[in-house]
Amino acid sequence: MNISPGLLIRDYKVSSCLGKGGMGEVWLAEDIQIQRLVALKLLYPAIAVDQAFVERFRLEAKIQANLHHVNILGIHSFFPYERTHVLCMEYAAGLTLRDLIAQIGLLPVDRAVLILRQCLDVLDFIHSRKIIHRDIKPSNIMVDTARDDLVKVMDFGVAKGPDSGQLTKVGTTIGSPFYMSPEQVCNSGIDHRSDIFSLGVTFYEMLTGRQPFSSETGSEYTIGKQIVEQALPDPREHYPFIADWIVELINKMCHKDRERRFQSAREILNDIDYHSKPGAYQTSGPNAPIKEPDPEPETSSTATDKTFYIPEDDLMPKSRPRAWLITILILIIIGVGIILIKPHKTIIGRDSKVIAADNDLDSSTMVKVPSGGFNMGHPTSVLTDERPVHWVELKSFLIGIHEVTLGEYMEIMDNNPMRDGDVKLPVRNVNWYEAIEYCNRLSVKRGLNPCYTTGSSGIDGVTCDFTSNGYRLPTEAEWEFAAREGKRDLVYNHSGSSSLDEVGWYLSNTSIDPYAVDYYDLSPSPVGLKKPNELGIYDMSGNVWEWVWDRYDKKYYYYSPSDNPKGPENGNNRVLRGGAFDSERGFCYVSTRGVREPEVIHRSYGFRICRNAP
Repeated sequence: MNISPGLLIRDYKVSSCLGKGGMGEVWLAEDIQIQRLVALKLLYPAIAVDQAFVERFRLEAKIQANLHHVNILGIHSFFPYERTHVLCMEYAAGLTLRDLIAQIGLLPVDRAVLILRQCLDVLDFIHSRKIIHRDIKPSNIMVDTARDDLVKVMDFGVAKGPDSGQLTKVGTTIGSPFYMSPEQVCNSGIDHRSDIFSLGVTFYEMLTGRQPFSSETGSEYTIGKQIVEQALPDPREHYPFIADWIVELINKMCHKDRERRFQSAREILNDIDYHSKPGAYQTSGPNAPIKEPDPEPETSSTATDKTFYIPEDDLMPKSRPRAWLITILILIIIGVGIILIKPHKTIIGRDSKVIAADNDLDSSTMVKVPSGGFNMGHPTSVLTDERPVHWVELKSFLIGIHEVTLGEYMEIMDNNPMRDGDVKLPVRNVNWYEAIEYCNRLSVKRGLNPCYTTGSSGIDGVTCDFTSNGYRLPTEAEWEFAAREGKRDLVYNHSGSSSLDEVGWYLSNTSIDPYAVDYYDLSPSPVGLKKPNELGIYDMSGNVWEWVWDRYDKKYYYYSPSDNPKGPENGNNRVLRGGAFDSERGFCYVSTRGVREPEVIHRSYGFRICRNAP
């Protein structure tokens, strides 16, 4: 194949070879029209003369192009070129899981579980669409180590979809020998549970640094015989510090009888969620979590650090109150009476709640979050950037009762970034800079002082005056405090309920986008349809990811200030919160931190506004 750096293939300028395989080559290129990096996969011309290979290549493009998921490599286009065909794909930075294991050996257990969870999300997603990958293995999993091990599953070249037909010759084995399920080896007909077996073998390799089934000769026959007949070796033979429940999980993923295997990726995720707690991943060893000391018994000196629920009986006076206390009580009663008599504006109807309006401009769109402190983060999350839990104190602020809608956005920005026109939907396809511009324009229109200044100062040219009275994005701490209903400690994993279906739109309950050609695309729902949280705020779990002000640093919680934190001073990426209509349940927790470059536009990225309380 005569490909070299500088070659122009349509609008793509080739720069370097990313890899070669049995069927073709992958090259890094730049789309010269929009200055975007892409990956070009080209069939070898000798293979491209076989129409069966071309059709399988086309099927790979068709299947993958209709799978929109944060952990699946995106497809841009498919076209003929000279004597071959080209598949233009999203460029995924990082390295394959195979190369990562080769570089560092076995992975720490919490890191391996993080990668496993993302792969399981992909399997849950594609299996719900009747698609079987059939070639899950470390070399088909990209890991972006610069973005907290963000996973991209790729190479759907042998995937089977509901409309795949018969492109594989009878008697031909599909898959890679070391990662095949017993039914693949025996060519006895496979279903989605074969992917679960292959991912189990991959997880085994992450934890041990080696494949469970192998041979010195590499003979496919020998490897296949081991897969079908031999028990899975105990991974603790290679790394003895793996927790018992993880060994059981691997054994069940890799059970030779698929009826006794995990029956779905969701079932595995539920098992991981059930066992996820501090120290759950391994029992000891160099990668084991540090054990927190047992809490001391509560005494008068420690009681101020705790939250107490006082029985009603304890509120009754035990003796005759003093005269000064009676005076204070009388003054309080008089003050309450004045407040009740004095007319004031209210907002009525949100879950039978009455909320006092702080400002005429925001009386119907924002609620006041009172000042207070809370324990930010999640103590048992598998995502290490949610730890350690740390104390945060915040001033009072106003926050939108729902995400900014398309109608609100169009009124201020005079453009529609979405392909649909339902003005009650949350606006999306908005990057961080556009959210900032919206806040400034809204401030000017309402006679307030804009918070943001753009220019050369700041790493991305934007600074924020947090003393201004204008509109802005909430800080990460403000967003989480509002999602937690202004509570000191975590009450619900989701904003307003322990049941996500009550309060949020996510992958399992969202609607089909009527504009989607193949009905694979999903769509958010109009704001305010689900139950609000106790503060009267809607959709903080699911619907669309919400940009916040803060830059992102995985280790920020280790050094975050306790007084009104505003994020790290340095960093290129920004934080998103809340999960979205196309997210799995685990991304819709009030503590989950998303991260993307501020210039990124995505169909599930929106925002809500905030401002200082008058």
